[in-house]
Amino acid sequence: VQGSAFRLKNGQLLTCYHVISYARMIKVFKHGSPLVKYECAVAYQDDIYDIAILKFKKDVEPVHFLELSQDVAKQGDKLTIAGFPQYNKDASSYIFDAKVAGFREYHGQRLIVIDKTLVIGNSGGPALNKENKVIGICRTGAKSFEVRHDFIDYCVQPINVLNESIIPLKIF
Repeated sequence: VQGSAFRLKNGQLLTCYHVISYARMIKVFKHGSPLVKYECAVAYQDDIYDIAILKFKKDVEPVHFLELSQDVAKQGDKLTIAGFPQYNKDASSYIFDAKVAGFREYHGQRLIVIDKTLVIGNSGGPALNKENKVIGICRTGAKSFEVRHDFIDYCVQPINVLNESIIPLKIF
C-alpha cells in the first residue's frame, strides 16, 4: 500500500486511515532515502474521519514538521498540495497549487473539493493554506494520472476534524 504522510510538531506522523488499514506492519521512509525504513505503530486511528496517527517505534532524528491550521477553508482559497502519488524510487515529490472548488458531503462529513487531480499515493499528504499550515489531508482521487474522474472526486479532509474526532494526543 502506498500513501503520503507528514510529521507533526510532536514528532508523530499524520496520514489517512485507508493508507494503513490493511497493513500488518507499517514501515515508512523519508523521501530520497527509500532503502532506510522506520517501523511505526498506530497511535490513533479513526476510520470514519479517515485519519491515522503513527509513532515511530524507535527514536528518529528530528526533521521538519508541519503546523496544523485552526482556519477553515473557503471556496476559492488557494491551497498547496504535497505528496508522493504513484511513488517509485526514482520519483520526486509532487507539489502543486489548487483551489477550493467547493465542498461535498460524504457520510455526514464536509470534504473540501479541489480543482486539480489527486491520485493514489497523494492520500495522507498535506493540503497547505497561504500560511503554509496544514488545512487538510488529501483523501480521495483517481487511480492514476491517466485515469481521471470528475473533479468532485478530488477531496481533502479538513484538518478541523481532529477537533471533532476524539484524539487522545496533544498534536497542535
